[in-house]
Amino acid sequence: MFTLPTTAIADITAEVGGIFTDSWQVVALVVGIPLGFYIIKKVIGLFPKR
Repeated sequence: MFTLPTTAIADITAEVGGIFTDSWQVVALVVGIPLGFYIIKKVIGLFPKR
């Protein structure tokens, strides 16, 4: 068997929290860019065509 240090759970949760904290910017880009194009397309569609 092996033994874990007393802070093993805290260390793991801190690492996972750090991963999510660092990755929110990538998630915002992945969601934000298509959303931006969708909104721009809808705004352009509001104007009548010549």
